[in-house]
Amino acid sequence: MRNNNQAEPASSSAVTAFQPSPEEYKRRRQALLDLLPRGSVAIFPAADAKLRNGDDSHYLYRQSSEVLYLTGFPEDEAVLVLTKVSDNGQGQFLLFVKERDPQEEQWNGKRIGIAESRSRFGADQVVDIRKFESQLPGILRQASLVYLSQGVNKELERQIRLKALQCGVSKRHLRRTVGPLGELRLIKSASELAIMQRSADIGTHAHNAGLMQCHAGMSEVELRSFIEHVFLLNGAAGPSYTTIVAGGENGNCLHHLASPDILRDGQLVLVDAACEFAGYASDITRTYPVNGKFSPAQREIYELVLAAQEAAIQAVKPGVVWSQLNKICDDTLFQGLEKLGFQLTRTKEAGGKLSLDDLMPHGLGHWLGLDVHDVGEKTLPGVRNKNERPLSPGMVFTVEPGLYLKADDERIPARYRGINVRIEDNIRVTDSGYAVLTSAAFKSVADIEQMMEYALGMRREGGDYMPVVPAKHKP
Repeated sequence: MRNNNQAEPASSSAVTAFQPSPEEYKRRRQALLDLLPRGSVAIFPAADAKLRNGDDSHYLYRQSSEVLYLTGFPEDEAVLVLTKVSDNGQGQFLLFVKERDPQEEQWNGKRIGIAESRSRFGADQVVDIRKFESQLPGILRQASLVYLSQGVNKELERQIRLKALQCGVSKRHLRRTVGPLGELRLIKSASELAIMQRSADIGTHAHNAGLMQCHAGMSEVELRSFIEHVFLLNGAAGPSYTTIVAGGENGNCLHHLASPDILRDGQLVLVDAACEFAGYASDITRTYPVNGKFSPAQREIYELVLAAQEAAIQAVKPGVVWSQLNKICDDTLFQGLEKLGFQLTRTKEAGGKLSLDDLMPHGLGHWLGLDVHDVGEKTLPGVRNKNERPLSPGMVFTVEPGLYLKADDERIPARYRGINVRIEDNIRVTDSGYAVLTSAAFKSVADIEQMMEYALGMRREGGDYMPVVPAKHKP
């Protein structure tokens, strides 16, 4: 029996309450058309349904972020076409979709179909996807520039590129959509920010629930499963990336996947986990002691990472550039480590001396939105320094410093070896400063220890921490 590969983002009332309006989708498409030169055609294939195994078992379908951003259309076997080829420069929106088929729907679930697509998505024309191949040459022959979404449906994208060349479009006039769309997606609208806050609320609650559930003797997989259960229970589509739960030395692997390894008394556990809601991702990391109490050495490293994160966050405001935030973080970490007895250099150098880059091998953060590592450049056109894009209201990104102190690295003072800490929050740039979308996730040493002690007392009494969303967060 085939698995249902169709996502149903509009089926939940909780999700529907946060969906952007048809008018907003129309504004987004028009904003993209305004960026494109006259004579442009932009083509966005829907993401391909991906087989999990065999020939009829699919992964749960997830639409491409570009199609979601421009239409909200949730199904595969579809193509969005935007044209700007008329004499008056007015754009046109064409949507090719799969027509309904009752027999197929018995296996794979109800589809939207042509008639409903016309009313729901505001296309100038909705056409049967079976006619796309025959109509494509006529669309391409009107174009002097063709923008094509890439990486979501590779076979269809290959066919479109080939047909474009056959229709006289030169290679230099065949371009990627990610550039102009990245600029638009970088600044979030009010509806996008509301969705992202909801995603952050669910992710925050799951982290707090996981922290209170954590105890020595449970496995990494158990903790991951509990956190993901909270995501689903509270209306999320699921994790926004593969959940990382890493106990002890496993925390030194930045992308460690949860394993059967047991969380042990005296270890820290690093949890990088968040959810997707209405297409938008949150991205949260917390680190806490398995037994609920930081050792003195663990506390020193943890509070240093926290200080670096808070210093960088407090500097966020319009006009600040990434290099400033990175410098604040690096300075805080470097000075703090020196006070703890580390002997290090700023960057890697010959001779093998310990460097800050050795201890924090990743950047300070990344854009956040429909994708966890969202599109958008940290540079402005013509600006050579990669960190010199000023922050603007409506941008959302992560701030996630970390220190990874390998157990077998003799350059690290002995008392700190094997301690791995990362702390990550989601930050929105406001008109005058910043807002932390994930501020409710326990983060101070005092809060972590207090809440874990409370949860331990509940377990001793035979109780449990129920993973529900507080009423104030419900739509």
